[in-house]
Amino acid sequence: MLDGTRGLTRYRSALLGRSILQYVWMSEKQPVAHPRWGVEFDWYGFDPAGNVAVFSSAGYGPVPLDVVDHAEALDGWYERRVLLPTLGACAASPQEGGDFSDWIGLAERGFYGFDWKVWEGPYRRLTVPARPATLADLPSDLRHLASLVGLDVDFSAATQVDLAQLGIRTTS
Repeated sequence: MLDGTRGLTRYRSALLGRSILQYVWMSEKQPVAHPRWGVEFDWYGFDPAGNVAVFSSAGYGPVPLDVVDHAEALDGWYERRVLLPTLGACAASPQEGGDFSDWIGLAERGFYGFDWKVWEGPYRRLTVPARPATLADLPSDLRHLASLVGLDVDFSAATQVDLAQLGIRTTS
């Protein structure tokens, strides 16, 4: 239920077996179709060479409509991807402060890493794998998820990806 005077939405959630009331701020920027608005959500895409990248929406970035219906399967791969074999080193990662160990771990498994810059974007490349993973390298269920979004951009050369400029239909 919406509390119009405060711009808050009230909802019930289960926490440790108890029902509690929570309030979540509803921004005018909230896209209705975002699968995990306000919560980190990662999706995969591939480039013309078949290289695979992880795109992290930061909970607010645009998500291709082609992956919205696969949110649960994508969430399942969030933890499982660390079980994928290491293919090589991380060839490039951010030099500024912060903990980029998760991103470096993804690059070691062959994934390019792109992160959404809240609020205005675009997706910016954080990491480059020394040995990129291709669709053919992935387990079949992850290959299916990664093959949902083909992007006409070379991940090895692109420092950022703007989905709107590529004509990708998204949640926002």
